[in-house]
Amino acid sequence: MKKALCALLLLASAPLWAGRIGASEGEVGAGLSRKGPALWEQRIASQRIRLRAEFADGKATVLEWSCKERFKPAALWKILDDEGQGGDWFEVTSGIPLGDELAKAIDPSAQQSWLLWRSGEEAVLADMRESDGRSALRLRTAPVSLREGEPTLRYEEDSFADFVGTLTKGCFSAGGERCLVAHRDDPSLEVEIVSGTVRFSYTSKERGAFELPPNAAKMRPKERKELAQALRAVLLSDFDLAVRAFFATAPRFFDRQPWEWLILGEKGLVGEGEIDAWIRAGKIPETVVLFRGKARAPEGEKRLELTVGANGLYRLEIK
Repeated sequence: MKKALCALLLLASAPLWAGRIGASEGEVGAGLSRKGPALWEQRIASQRIRLRAEFADGKATVLEWSCKERFKPAALWKILDDEGQGGDWFEVTSGIPLGDELAKAIDPSAQQSWLLWRSGEEAVLADMRESDGRSALRLRTAPVSLREGEPTLRYEEDSFADFVGTLTKGCFSAGGERCLVAHRDDPSLEVEIVSGTVRFSYTSKERGAFELPPNAAKMRPKERKELAQALRAVLLSDFDLAVRAFFATAPRFFDRQPWEWLILGEKGLVGEGEIDAWIRAGKIPETVVLFRGKARAPEGEKRLELTVGANGLYRLEIK
């Protein structure tokens, strides 16, 4: 979908929405059926879901949804979407290291946990528990911090556990065999490994396609800056899609939680200066370099470059 300049500016200036955490009692229960003090009910995907809230200084600090059976996927995803900043949430993946603060905050009895959104060093964490035929999803704030140092890549045979294909030690060695694997849920997501170079590829129709206004090259500096900021916001949403396609599907290879890559991406994302050069030229490249970064590997430092083409083809090359 092509976005006009006005729409781009609105997107760039839109505030982040943090769901019901921190909201007043009236805001928490808006549109729901009241069942008692700090207690509401709603129907989601034909399930009757009970919402209980805890408050401090008039603001919600804990939310808990529950039902007398297992959450249906449609109901669970809707709650996570509604409370997770419009769908920008990630599961905290088991087996992948966490920061010390977040690791302490996770409920050890939870079957699954998600990081819903982050602002500075505070985040909202969701834990799901199931026992005695009843499900409960509990949301609360938790401290988070980004681990220092470069990410470490894992060149191991189990690095792509959710992909179909054959991986051996020879795939990762210099001069070794060429290996190709595809994700078991979406074969269009592929990983090619050749002599230690790893290339991810994925085609999506969801990318935020856009075009420059006809007079872009003649814009004044202030107008160019506003447009560059708006375009960068769209490219950041493209990076979010790539994080889900690549970093979230192979967390064992990247050795970081997907949401940490979003934080790292804010630093390595294409800058306003480069975007300003496109505007002054009146043309956006057919293939845009979204992100550049570095990571450590057994044989030394690796460079990461993420590109997206006008046709929606995302490529992440690590070499």
